[in-house]
Amino acid sequence: MKILEINAVEFSKYGAFMQQPAVKPRQSGYETRRMNPTSGRSNELCRFGQEVLLEPLDGVGVLFVSENKHGFKMFLLDKPVKLRAQIWFCVLPYQCDFIYEISSPVSGETCQIEESLTAQGIYPSIHIDRIFTVLYQEHTRSFRFKGERHPYWELTYVDSGSMVCTIEGKDFQLRQGDMLLFAPNQFHSQRAAGKNPFSFFTVSFNINLSDPAILCGRVIESDSNMHKLIKQILSEYRMDMLYAQEMMVAALTQLIVTAIRASQAQKPATHNIPSTITNQIKNQVVSNCLRIIDENIAYKLTLDFLSKRLCVSKSHLSKLFKDEVGIGVSDYVRDRRLEQAKHLIQMGNYTITQVSDMLGYCSVCYFSTEFRKKYNLTPSEYSKSITA
Repeated sequence: MKILEINAVEFSKYGAFMQQPAVKPRQSGYETRRMNPTSGRSNELCRFGQEVLLEPLDGVGVLFVSENKHGFKMFLLDKPVKLRAQIWFCVLPYQCDFIYEISSPVSGETCQIEESLTAQGIYPSIHIDRIFTVLYQEHTRSFRFKGERHPYWELTYVDSGSMVCTIEGKDFQLRQGDMLLFAPNQFHSQRAAGKNPFSFFTVSFNINLSDPAILCGRVIESDSNMHKLIKQILSEYRMDMLYAQEMMVAALTQLIVTAIRASQAQKPATHNIPSTITNQIKNQVVSNCLRIIDENIAYKLTLDFLSKRLCVSKSHLSKLFKDEVGIGVSDYVRDRRLEQAKHLIQMGNYTITQVSDMLGYCSVCYFSTEFRKKYNLTPSEYSKSITA
């Protein structure tokens, strides 16, 4: 049950609130009530034949109200309120000592209900208490992992290409943007699918799920938001900044919840996963710019060239691009070209010199320097690492 704020719209059905404490006559219907956290649960309701005034004095309380003893609303009792006659209500402390005043010119009546009312706040039903491993792997078409089982969950996400995951003898084909979860102690293996290289992300973790079957044994097509969460987990792991672990757990929890929602939706999530941009590009100029870059990645692409092709000023294009993509044009072109270089190296059909020439680098030495800056490996070292 959500706790609501007492305001004119939400509360009008049950009464009204007052900006200032009311002036209450000292009468038999006036009473100060004190409550402590041990009395935070009740199945007793009361109502009055005339309006009743409730005014908080100290601490935090909650007010349950209903017109018919069913379908309760819970409000934070932080201001004086005047309940309408015949409204059933119950006042409870909110995890602390609470003092309030109640005043009515007539006596009230009480009743017992089967439902026990309590103000517990919001308790998450999904909790990740540990992340064991975070890995990003790139493999050629010869990749084959014989399999394993372990007492914790594991998530596999295909970032590019395709692969086959086998769970307890059953094969699952995963394409770019697909996710699959292995439950604790499920034997699973992985292998390449098709003739192209591929890359995938895995994270293993402990999580409490009330219904584990909701995610087991099904391929989930991720959308751009899920893709962004995966990249965030990987980025936090690599950067290892202050509270990186907490950020990883938060992103993974959000990813799991989003995956559960996607698996339950009637319509599958969108399968369009950009290779280098995680956010959906809405601006048409930027969208056209990205297309031109991809179509001409092997050529010298400058801001001047692109602005002329798009018939906009350099300053306007630069601002639009940075706002939509998050980095400048030159940085994006460099990163996109290096991504393409990695893909060509993964294919295994070209020498490092051929890859350099195909992507328009002025020399193999310059290509190697740029590649090392980006990936902390030379192109040759990277080629050896994925064929090992």
